Amino acid sequence: MAAARIHHRPCPWRHAAATVLGVSWALASHAESPMLTDDAGTLEAGGFKIEARHTWDALARSEELAFGFAPLPKVELGLSAASERDRTNHPADTAQVRGLSVKWVPLQSETGLSLGVLLDVSHAQRHRPSAPPGEPQHETGHEWSLTLLASHRDATGHAVHANLGTQRAESEGLLGRVAFWSVGYEHPLAEHLQLTLDLRRAQDARADTQLGLRFEIQPGLKIYGAAGRGNRRDFGTVGLAWEF
Repeated sequence: MAAARIHHRPCPWRHAAATVLGVSWALASHAESPMLTDDAGTLEAGGFKIEARHTWDALARSEELAFGFAPLPKVELGLSAASERDRTNHPADTAQVRGLSVKWVPLQSETGLSLGVLLDVSHAQRHRPSAPPGEPQHETGHEWSLTLLASHRDATGHAVHANLGTQRAESEGLLGRVAFWSVGYEHPLAEHLQLTLDLRRAQDARADTQLGLRFEIQPGLKIYGAAGRGNRRDFGTVGLAWEF
């Protein structure tokens, strides 16, 4: 997991933006929610996806609405909008985040190995009413990440996903960069019910672990929930996704 590092002061808005996007990820970057690990797979050409979810991370809470579309075979675009309220400070910090993702999976198979790449870009506006004197109350930042994707699925519904990537953040002239990796596993419990497990680690931090469930109400319509623990805080998500 070697990656270049920029030894600048950390971006003050970085934690809020990462929490809102699930470490800066738009809809199309997720191996079916609630997974943290991205998969090497896309919607079928011409397919759409709409997703709404509520996420918590320590004292931060966020709501996100995301949209995915596959304009071409093996290519998927994602747009997302999220709003966060972080009660770590009083009065609470708030953030508005907009994200765009592009996923390309040239080697894609229903069973066996699939390989692809994902680019995520986000823009965040944060309001910090409790900022100390001399620090700005309003901040604007940008983030991008590039992730290599690998997945292996078998005919019984089991799947393993692996990621390796780098993320860069910039805010008010400050820069930060971090490398990360992630592995995820999907296990079918019943015909329409799946168990998910993720292990994710960013550079200079301990790993986060998350356990989740996904249930298909009817073809294309799914509900999910997950909870995790890592780096001395609890986090999780609940949501609804519709593919058509």
